[in-house]
Amino acid sequence: MSARRDFLLAAIQGQGPAARVSTASAARLMAASPWPTTGRNTARKDLGALVARGVLRVVESAGRTSYQLSTKKEGGMTVRFTDADRVLGQIERGEVRVGPDAAREIAARHEARYGSVWAKDRAWAEAVADLGPAKRSSARVDHAAVAEAARRVPGEWVLVGEYRNSVTAASTASSIRTGNRRSTQPFYGPGGSFEARVSRTEGGTRVEARYVGAAQGEEPARTFPQLRVACPACGSAPGALCTSHDGTRVRRHDVHQARRAAWAKGGAA
Repeated sequence: MSARRDFLLAAIQGQGPAARVSTASAARLMAASPWPTTGRNTARKDLGALVARGVLRVVESAGRTSYQLSTKKEGGMTVRFTDADRVLGQIERGEVRVGPDAAREIAARHEARYGSVWAKDRAWAEAVADLGPAKRSSARVDHAAVAEAARRVPGEWVLVGEYRNSVTAASTASSIRTGNRRSTQPFYGPGGSFEARVSRTEGGTRVEARYVGAAQGEEPARTFPQLRVACPACGSAPGALCTSHDGTRVRRHDVHQARRAAWAKGGAA
């Protein structure tokens, strides 16, 4: 129980110093832990225990209860978080946007609502020029393709993607290592098959993964030729194992009959 609560505390700390966590979000954080079935009731008890330890405080707002890191320790002294810590935490979690893209969007919304209140003089033109060209948002990561590419070159680092939010990057890396996240489990499972690392870049945080191999005999289904086609039953992409129970369980030893039929039909064609 103590280990589970220590994991929850570390996960909350990873959200930033000003993060507020509810029982529901705490349960979601535990999905990437050794206790992935932790529910809201257990999370509520663990949060209460962390409050009793003095590492969390209860925050009441609009009739709702949430929890927040109460203090931090530096050199053995307990220090309250500063306003700068809170603001930086909000920026890190994406609650407050900064930078040229955010400035451009704010200006566009303001002008659309109130009209052209600023004269388009030289100062305006220079300000717009300083913003630079708009950057395209990051493309959605195709984890099936990433996992397949990494399996082809065991031991070599393969780019997963670059994330603006470092917390999202860290969470993605954790799910790759543990194979517990529902959206990525069919590709990176079982836990321990992949390693992941994060590194800072000029535009955000890069996530890389490498395949280190599953235990011998753990996933015999990966050798099945039926994996060359998508599964009509569970929606697994080509190369990914079939899943059951709404994607929460990976079928490591067999595939759906519908996938066998789809493969046979394609082979016959």
